[in-house]
Amino acid sequence: MNAAYLGKPCDQSANFEHMLRSAGLSLSVLADSSIGSNRARSTGSRHLRKTWSRVSRLRHQVSGDAPSEYLSAVLRKLDEDQIDCIVGFWGTNVLGDLVAIKRARPRVRAYLNVLCHPTALSAMKIAAQNWLFRKHVRHCDGLLVSSRVMQSYLQENVLRGADVPCLVWPPYLAGAYHPLQRMPDCAQTPNVLFMGRMDWWRGQPSDNVTSLLRKLMDCGTHVFHHASPRDITPHAHRHTFDYKPLQEAVEYATQFDASLLAYNLAECERTDRFSVTIPDRLVASVAAGIPIALPDTGYEACREYLRDYEAVILFNSPESLAEQLRDRARLAELKILARRNSARYFAEQHLESLTQFIGADELTAVS
Repeated sequence: MNAAYLGKPCDQSANFEHMLRSAGLSLSVLADSSIGSNRARSTGSRHLRKTWSRVSRLRHQVSGDAPSEYLSAVLRKLDEDQIDCIVGFWGTNVLGDLVAIKRARPRVRAYLNVLCHPTALSAMKIAAQNWLFRKHVRHCDGLLVSSRVMQSYLQENVLRGADVPCLVWPPYLAGAYHPLQRMPDCAQTPNVLFMGRMDWWRGQPSDNVTSLLRKLMDCGTHVFHHASPRDITPHAHRHTFDYKPLQEAVEYATQFDASLLAYNLAECERTDRFSVTIPDRLVASVAAGIPIALPDTGYEACREYLRDYEAVILFNSPESLAEQLRDRARLAELKILARRNSARYFAEQHLESLTQFIGADELTAVS
């Protein structure tokens, strides 16, 4: 069977390629139409290009089609590589392209890997995203969802009884992205690693956790986070690092007491996204084999993902987390658990259900 990845080329596409090649499957990588559209519209102001791209993208998503030049090139590639199935990443952004390809090549099985849905933070935008998904989901031969929490959410808000096969397949990293070596323990203790965005003004309000990080520093915890393009307030317990490719980031993480997963949910009208999504930073931290610091409420899909990991520090305040990080004896036990149980999260150990799902001639629902 020949498979294709559809979406923006990134760490996820490379990881998917590693996984399928380990199972003896061939994989082609197809960029989604937004890549070609952005390159084609090279004239005009940056703002106008960005606006045009968004409007065009939305139109194609709603209508379930793709730019004609892009579609012709993709279909030519599918035929040349004799592609049997396409897996779209990582959510509804590629849905228009996937539907257009399926209509043109109905013999090709089309799957959508729903790593993050919805992405909006307001009731109105979430309703619109669910409507768009519901409109086109019948064109999918199956859905790959990251958790049972996500599956339940889609059943209630998107599928609503529609007979679309669904495989619960959590995001795992291939062995190539697990640490080849571990760094010595960080000399500054207690410490915590934050792998989230520090350019929060370019993202969503939920990305701004600067207050939480500052309070942790004030409690005596050394906080390591990405360098910010803006000036940040100096602090004796603040440490920054530059962006690192995935494998390098995973190895870098091995030195820390814990990886902090947190968003500013107080700034969100709706928190659906954070209940059903397993962020990349959590997947990378588990691959690194270090304890995970997680708020004690919400984040249901993350809790599901960490069920077999055990090395989890639940906290309800910065002071609570700082106090637990100062308990060096308990932390040492959690580090042992994290390193041991991280071995359960190698993607290659969970490939059989995936390959059976995307390779079956007649799909049936998988529970």
